Amino acid sequence: PADSVVVAPTAADQAPSAEEMEPFETDESSATPPPHPAYRTTAKISIPAPDRPEVTLPPRKRLDIALGPMYEVGESSSAAAARPVGG
Repeated sequence: PADSVVVAPTAADQAPSAEEMEPFETDESSATPPPHPAYRTTAKISIPAPDRPEVTLPPRKRLDIALGPMYEVGESSSAAAARPVGG
């Protein structure tokens, strides 16, 4: 009928009471599942690099390697002024 009322049970009514629940046994042990493979860490082995002779490059060549072909390495005006004339 149109004037009937429906009463829905609340969450407190649906939860089991303390008498209905079994106590948790603390002396029971359960097996711990193994960790996910993604969490495993592997030991990193450090392999020394082969000995390489140290090469000393002139400053202009070092700048060319460091900056790459996009930049042109030029001479500053202070470097030109410091150079002896006629040398």
